[in-house]
Amino acid sequence: MKTKIFLYIGIISVILVLSFCSTLKSKRIPCRYTLSSDTLFAKMINDGASNNDTCRLIANNFHKRFGIVISDYYVIKDSLSIDLNDDQIIDALIVLSPLSLEPEHNECKIDSCSKRLLVEIIKHKGRAKIRNVYNGLISNSGGVLSHYNGMHKTNNGFEIVHQAGARYSWLYKMEFSVANKNELRLTKILKRCSFDGLDKTREFRYNQLSLDKVNVPDTLKRQCNCDQLWMELEKQ
Repeated sequence: MKTKIFLYIGIISVILVLSFCSTLKSKRIPCRYTLSSDTLFAKMINDGASNNDTCRLIANNFHKRFGIVISDYYVIKDSLSIDLNDDQIIDALIVLSPLSLEPEHNECKIDSCSKRLLVEIIKHKGRAKIRNVYNGLISNSGGVLSHYNGMHKTNNGFEIVHQAGARYSWLYKMEFSVANKNELRLTKILKRCSFDGLDKTREFRYNQLSLDKVNVPDTLKRQCNCDQLWMELEKQ
């Protein structure tokens, strides 16, 4: 924690909604967390009913991973080694989940924004720093990452995959480019709704859409709005 701590407030986001998850609409997300260049921790709320001494003790303890310092309030759920700024040095993407979304500590609602985070970590001259934090790209549903199916490298960057279901199932895949050396960009969304081995797929392409204007809502909670497509597949 070598630099002055500053606050990230009021991330203005765009929601990917409607039946094919393709229309963009603006929405303000009242989300707060605190970070410096190498440290991230929760912005605590003053609500005696929502926090206790144990939860506060956890939140005020820290551990170091991937070269940065992270509050124990956040659990590392996933990571991906990838060069994010084209300097031939391997950086990292990590997925963090607040304890309030984890079943063993879901009573610990001490933060002002219980969302899972995607964090960019840039390595330079043997040191690491946080470049960007995104709070709208990973599912927040369930006590674990219940619809999240991982991050995978692609030719131009990486993809985040969510999927769920059995006889009725859906897959929601977002593809990102790392061609911009300062931030990630959204390039494609693929949605697939399946029923009994049949499926309908919709694909939407974007021209390097900046992620500070993107928020993926939990349409995943609504099974990615596949109901209409499932009805069509049932008739085949």
